[in-house]
Amino acid sequence: MAIHLSWNPLRLQSGKPLTPPESDPLALKLATRFAKAKLNGIKNNTISLHGEAPTQPNSIKNDQVAKDLEADIEKFAMLERDGNVDAKVKEMRAIWEAWRSVREKCSSHSLKECQATLSVAQTRFNAMPIFKGAA
Repeated sequence: MAIHLSWNPLRLQSGKPLTPPESDPLALKLATRFAKAKLNGIKNNTISLHGEAPTQPNSIKNDQVAKDLEADIEKFAMLERDGNVDAKVKEMRAIWEAWRSVREKCSSHSLKECQATLSVAQTRFNAMPIFKGAA
């Protein structure tokens, strides 16, 4: 939510609701944090890409605002930048590519299939031996 509240003033810097300039360091940081937060939320099961669509009018409006804002942040993150690309831009792009990959994979299957895949992965993870490193 804090990212959403911070992104809107960046959009309005020029007086018009536009995507922030590609060189804006705060926008780079917010876009990176947004994608990291989404990935972390999926990992911790605090958000789901298989959630039900909202039915309340205010929820529908808020959901649409969130989707529009995510689309704007993604547009900023995937902008083609001229010249030398900063390491922070490369990091942001890599994180956004990971988020897009997860989002696309989840859109191609149902909640039950997703839970089954996670269960199998958790079983494999738990079966891995734990070695104590030399001190």
